[in-house]
Amino acid sequence: VLKNFTIQNGFISDEVSNLPNGGGISVNNASPVLKNLIVKNNIAHYGGGIWVSYSSSLLDSIKVFNNASQSHGGGVYLHFSNSVLTNIECYSNSTVAGGNGAGMMIFNRRSGQSPTIIGSIFHNNEADYGAGGVAINTTDPQFFQSTIFNNQGGSQESQNAGGIHIGFGSSPVINSCIINGNSSGQILFDSEGDPSSISIQYSLVELDSIVTNDNGTVTWGDGNIDVDPLFVDADNNDFNLTIDSRLIDA
Repeated sequence: VLKNFTIQNGFISDEVSNLPNGGGISVNNASPVLKNLIVKNNIAHYGGGIWVSYSSSLLDSIKVFNNASQSHGGGVYLHFSNSVLTNIECYSNSTVAGGNGAGMMIFNRRSGQSPTIIGSIFHNNEADYGAGGVAINTTDPQFFQSTIFNNQGGSQESQNAGGIHIGFGSSPVINSCIINGNSSGQILFDSEGDPSSISIQYSLVELDSIVTNDNGTVTWGDGNIDVDPLFVDADNNDFNLTIDSRLIDA
């Protein structure tokens, strides 16, 4: 167990390591519990803040911010892992050299390992190339009661989702989530590779900002809406809902 620490100002690159991943935390072939952490101001090739590889780690109550990747996963990179992430706040992270998934990158190459994300928020992340919020590649993650808001995608049209980029045979599940206020598109399917799909239910999604590129299928379950979520003060990172929000008791 690693808990109750601030991990900051780490730097690792190709020049100093043949595994230049995880500027703040690097987990490889192990499954620790990471809890009540602050991970900030770190830089790495993959996973500027946190890198988790071949792992069933539990990540709980972690703030990941102001980290940068020189490729993919500015805040968090999950690689061949079925980790469970709970109460993660991932914000103001970036990719700086043609990367995807400024908030989080999930890549599993159809290994049968898919993570679960619960009660987490990815906001105000910015990619220079690919997805601003979350990039999903060859994996089937599940998101519950999570928010992807106000992220900025980059320059690559086939991958630059503001919210979620889905590619290469992935099938994520979205349940009781908010995907809103990101640069267009909120959800974008890669135009190349095997077709992907997404299942969405009991969620708030901007319906007119989903781009399938004729290479993806959206399955709409029950209870989806497209309205202003009415956060208390999103400009100051207060994503609680006002009493007038239609999401309360939805």
